[in-house]
Amino acid sequence: MKAKKAPALLHVDAVQAFGKLPFSPAKLGADLMSVSSHKIHGPKGSGALYIKKGVHIAPLTYGGGQEKDVRPGTESTPLIAGFGAAAGALPDIREEYAAMAELNGYCREKLLGIGGITINSPGDALPYILNFSMEGVRAETMLHFLSQKEIYVSSGSACSKGRKSHVLTAMGLDGRRIDSSLRLSFSRFNTKGEVDVFTDTLKEGLSHISHM
Repeated sequence: MKAKKAPALLHVDAVQAFGKLPFSPAKLGADLMSVSSHKIHGPKGSGALYIKKGVHIAPLTYGGGQEKDVRPGTESTPLIAGFGAAAGALPDIREEYAAMAELNGYCREKLLGIGGITINSPGDALPYILNFSMEGVRAETMLHFLSQKEIYVSSGSACSKGRKSHVLTAMGLDGRRIDSSLRLSFSRFNTKGEVDVFTDTLKEGLSHISHM
């Protein structure tokens, strides 16, 4: 788009990459870029919009000049402060990536040692998330079992709750495999010991559900 000198502005949704991959608006050629606090362990409800110098956007709502006439309303100072603290506490991205890759790989090995488990995430996927399917067990059933053990995972993205994953569908997975898929998320606060607890509890759940 930039090479063709198109008049359109380029907005990059960097919410998932912020704090996990090295990047900059300039290197991406972005005119606008969005990031969010809760993806880096900050409080929900706070985020930031990068606007390239010289770029002007029209507000959706009007009133108040504290945000350069782009957005009215009272800012939540505690949320903003929390976002800043979370950003300041981010570890070295490359070291963090290597640690998450090791933890993800360890979890893959443990899962593959359980009968009926299929890993859906490609081997070269980002290490912060791992998706897998359980033969003959619906994801919702296992979600309830794990939550009773205070283990919380996901059966899909929060923005498409109740619908089949369009990503897994595009990968060519059949409906049963999609309906039995769970998604794990890893962070620097997780340990191999927690992976052990999860996989042991998952095995317990598979045995329990199969005898229901």
